[in-house]
Amino acid sequence: MQEGNAIKFFLRKTGVTQRQLAEFMGISYQYLNQMLKGERKISKKRMQQVCEALEVEQSDIERIKEVMELV
Repeated sequence: MQEGNAIKFFLRKTGVTQRQLAEFMGISYQYLNQMLKGERKISKKRMQQVCEALEVEQSDIERIKEVMELV
């Protein structure tokens, strides 16, 4: 779930909505929501799409994940 929370962090930071991200990725809002809640695994392909849409590197998401695990 930490991965989903890290993505949510960047969604808030960039002002991109979950619906916009889902549309960019070509998936339903419900499917994206399940990935963000940890109910579905985020594949490498999907993570690349997330990074492209939010204009971040995967290492940025990993760093935020690590910080969240410390809190």
